[in-house]
Amino acid sequence: MLKDETLVDGLEPSTSSSKQDPRDADPEKLNPKVLLGEVAIPLTRGFITTVDEWMFEEVNQYRWSANIQPVGGGYFKVYAVRERRKGEKASGKTIYLHRQLLGILNDSNIHGDHLDGNSLRNSLLNLSPGSQAENMQNQVLSPRGSVPKFRGVYRYSPNSPKGRREKPFEARFSFGGNRIGCGHHKTAMEAAIARDRAVLKIHGEAGVPLIATNNTLNFKCPALPEMMRLDMMAKLQKEDIPF
Repeated sequence: MLKDETLVDGLEPSTSSSKQDPRDADPEKLNPKVLLGEVAIPLTRGFITTVDEWMFEEVNQYRWSANIQPVGGGYFKVYAVRERRKGEKASGKTIYLHRQLLGILNDSNIHGDHLDGNSLRNSLLNLSPGSQAENMQNQVLSPRGSVPKFRGVYRYSPNSPKGRREKPFEARFSFGGNRIGCGHHKTAMEAAIARDRAVLKIHGEAGVPLIATNNTLNFKCPALPEMMRLDMMAKLQKEDIPF
């Protein structure tokens, strides 16, 4: 590396076989389009991140940078990051914006997903705690039979022991590095409901915002985003806003 070369947010050029250099990441290609209800926050090197309008004041009090991560094949992931403040509780020195918004700074076992794949779009409707791959689709534990498309619902083979035949649908999900079982049920619908109830309870105890939790449920509440937005506005303005 030449003496006059500058680092990109502390990152040296990649030494991987793909020879990707973080400085090759193009903001024009990677920056998200600002959607209705979102606002852009500037990062370093010409990048931006988008957040919900009603979260702007909370997020804008920090200085955010672009953390550029080569992922192979000429592609990059760019995250909005900042330094941890003195006395702030977090699992690392670097604070990722999406983890801050999801309320999972203290648990490195909980992952945060960007549902549209763009790591710079940080509206809560685009964020989901846990592993998206685990929650996005059913898995069938046997080639026999089929399962309605509920997240975290599994069906056992009809040849399983009697107990499994009577209640062949199992519900479960992963959170915080743990697999949480939600019991066996007679129908896939019952299993999906049991899973959603458990997700709401566990996420609530962990402080995950309702909007983000709503992204992981089988049965979404369309009113949640608006309720959450109004609730946050009321807190920011320190006055009651009737629902």
